Amino acid sequence: MYMRPTKHLSEQAGFTKDALATRFGPVLPPLFPVTVGLVVGILVDDGVMVPPILAAAIGAAAVLLGLVLPRGLQTIVLNGLAATCLGALLYHNSYRRVPENHVVHQVSAGPLVARLRGTIVSEPALRTRRTGPFDRWFFDLERTSFILQAESVDAGEGFVAVRGRVAVYVRETVLRWQLGDTVEVFGRLYRFSPPENPGGMDWQRHQRLRGIWVGMTAPVEECVLVDTGDSRWSYRSAWQAVRHRVRALLLDDRIGTEYAESTLLEAMILGRRQAIDPRLNDAFRNAGCMHFLAVSGLHVGILALFIWWLAQLLGLSLRSSTALTMAVTVMYALLADPRPPIMRATITTLVFGFSILMRRPRNFMQTISLAATIILLIQPAALFDVGFQLSFTGVMGIAFVTPALTRLAGQAGAQLAQFLWIQSLVKIAGSNNDRSVGWRIAAFVGRWLRLAIAVSLGAWIVGGPIMLAHFDQITPMGWLNSALAAPLVLAILVVGFLAILTGLLWPTPASYLSDAAGSLSSLLVWWLERLTEWIGGSVYVNQHLAVVPVWMAVFYLVVVGAAVFASLGRLKWRWVVALCSGLTTVFVVWHCWPVQRAGVTIAVLSVGRGNAVVIELPDGGAILYDAGTSNSYDVGAWTVVPYLRWRGIRSIEAAFVSHSNLDHYSGLPSLLDRAVTERIVVNPFFERRGSGNEAESSDEGPLETLLSELTLRGQRLDVVMRGSPPLVFGDVEVEVLWPPDPPPFELGANDSSLVLRVRYGGSSILLCGDIEQRPQRWLMEHEDLRADVLLLPHHGSTRTTVPEFISAVDAGIVVNSSGTRRDRPGRSTVLDGVLTGRDYFNTADHGAIMIHLADDEVRVTTMRRLPDRDPDG
Repeated sequence: MYMRPTKHLSEQAGFTKDALATRFGPVLPPLFPVTVGLVVGILVDDGVMVPPILAAAIGAAAVLLGLVLPRGLQTIVLNGLAATCLGALLYHNSYRRVPENHVVHQVSAGPLVARLRGTIVSEPALRTRRTGPFDRWFFDLERTSFILQAESVDAGEGFVAVRGRVAVYVRETVLRWQLGDTVEVFGRLYRFSPPENPGGMDWQRHQRLRGIWVGMTAPVEECVLVDTGDSRWSYRSAWQAVRHRVRALLLDDRIGTEYAESTLLEAMILGRRQAIDPRLNDAFRNAGCMHFLAVSGLHVGILALFIWWLAQLLGLSLRSSTALTMAVTVMYALLADPRPPIMRATITTLVFGFSILMRRPRNFMQTISLAATIILLIQPAALFDVGFQLSFTGVMGIAFVTPALTRLAGQAGAQLAQFLWIQSLVKIAGSNNDRSVGWRIAAFVGRWLRLAIAVSLGAWIVGGPIMLAHFDQITPMGWLNSALAAPLVLAILVVGFLAILTGLLWPTPASYLSDAAGSLSSLLVWWLERLTEWIGGSVYVNQHLAVVPVWMAVFYLVVVGAAVFASLGRLKWRWVVALCSGLTTVFVVWHCWPVQRAGVTIAVLSVGRGNAVVIELPDGGAILYDAGTSNSYDVGAWTVVPYLRWRGIRSIEAAFVSHSNLDHYSGLPSLLDRAVTERIVVNPFFERRGSGNEAESSDEGPLETLLSELTLRGQRLDVVMRGSPPLVFGDVEVEVLWPPDPPPFELGANDSSLVLRVRYGGSSILLCGDIEQRPQRWLMEHEDLRADVLLLPHHGSTRTTVPEFISAVDAGIVVNSSGTRRDRPGRSTVLDGVLTGRDYFNTADHGAIMIHLADDEVRVTTMRRLPDRDPDG
């Protein structure tokens, strides 16, 4: 009996060496140098700002030389050079150039209260701030945001015609505004400011990359008036109507009864991630499956294959099926928001479709280069978008790394299959003696599960450095979680797309399909949570590492590329082993190399009304004095940890919490999750909130929440008080001056604050927490308070600060951690006299303040900021 030989899995998937040669074509297609040139030009102008005239002259010369030279290496180089100059010009024009009538010129002298008229050009979205476990004690956590295309502005002297995009934030949840509405907004208009803290998020750059220079904050919904009399038709309003219709077909009547599943369906199928339930977002992030949550090239590819399958099922011809697939893909791309990953997948689908219609050969690298070139020509700043980077690196990983993995899997045989946990399935799939239905099903599952793992692993290997750079975390087993979750994701997308298509013709079965999609969504969330428990979830790498240098990420990608070439037989494996050994050696040396700093740097970070002080030790470690704020954001994740990584600090030897007020510890839980912290140090009245035992209430408050969070993380509290031996950290000595136990009088939470004097060499700084007048007077009577630097008590409050206390400290440098500017109208001048002759720094005015102690020398550097910062923005 004749038995057909079983093809190897890589051959079945088309991942053979010959197939690669025919599918992907030459290594350097004509458009590849152009794409590389655009990328280089954008990067160069972003770093050094190339003068436009110089870039234009060099580009024109390269084009002229390229016209006269024969084809070959010279032409490729000149085309790349011309594209480099073009990329620099395009980026300069989109990122740096501002028209004369731009709305940003209205706030050149500072923020102002104004009325702004324009058209909403982005779908209004709900933004929820996260403050860790303390959300219920903060206000202003939810905002509605949208982008407004400005038309005119009135700053008190009548409306003036302007142009430009404005990011509008309304401090309420509002769902009635729509894309295309003409509105008038009354609020505070301001420029975005540079970072306030080293290593912090640069929101000014983030917004400028989106083409936005100005923001506006409105306090309430009533400050936004919709022009109901303007009934002009626009493509935005028509598009919005279609999108609402599709959303209704998909969600049916589920909104309100199954809100979480509804938000998940909207995110996965329509790209509306803004309002997704936080628990669902965490489930996807922890499992390393965020790419499923955002509409990306994967979704476009699944839709295209689904439409192609339907067309073939209906008996359409090859060309008709291709045309239908292309049309539906374009409609979906417009419906789901044309973000870079969707644009890349759409362009790829269209190019492959045209190649079929015109009977032209297909070239993978040429197609990818074309997609990248089109996106960068339209939006040069998209190069810095994480979606753009992950989309293109992911598809490159699937195209080149995945075939290499399948070849290695075939060569390694059973050992690799056992490592991938599918040994039994491979054995079943490899057996051709049994022709039963069970064998066929097992062979199919084993074959495609193995392929799914190879695809997920290929994308994960290449995209890992990008995830590490943007999100400070990596999921070691995310590739396996993605492969195991892929069947459910595929089912949800297919059922969701089918519900939309069916609903346009026959609403009754569409409701059943939408119910099925909702049930599958709930099952997917449950499955992701189980995968995280059983296999593993995300790891914050900055618990163990500082910022990973760019050169190390590039070195890593070179090793991956070398491994791909070795799998093709174009490079000896010994070179790959040598490169990998070199990378490992460099990494170990870089990570373990002892850090030595000249002196001590004390960073008073800008956190608004709150306190966060990082004291860097000469040996590379650090101690912390408070990490909290009264502003509604997670100060640990967004301010303290980025500073630690920026400075290369890998561990915190001690975190002092001055007292039991939330604005001094709100960022501590997230800090403990992201940075190794050896111990928490508090005063003896911390758990009692003072000697008056004010924590008698049975209701759980923020302090009880903090203690629960510390218990969950296995952290214990060390108690210190006045009279305790000084704490020594190498050459740095920390002396506890307050509070004593028992106290000389009844202490509230503020008055029980730890007062520390940190000494290094012949210099010192006095940290006062929130002590008020009685502790200040007691310390003046019982202690020599002299120090070189003073951190003002209670954020510089003139009501609770004794001027004589500042005189007793006699510090030449006075620092205030505050959210109130010194030049605000009506500011009290009580302390001006005692501050005369001293260098005064305020975090609200100067941003983060770094005090450098070296021997007997004290220096101060600050983060300079624009004077028109919006304190709530």
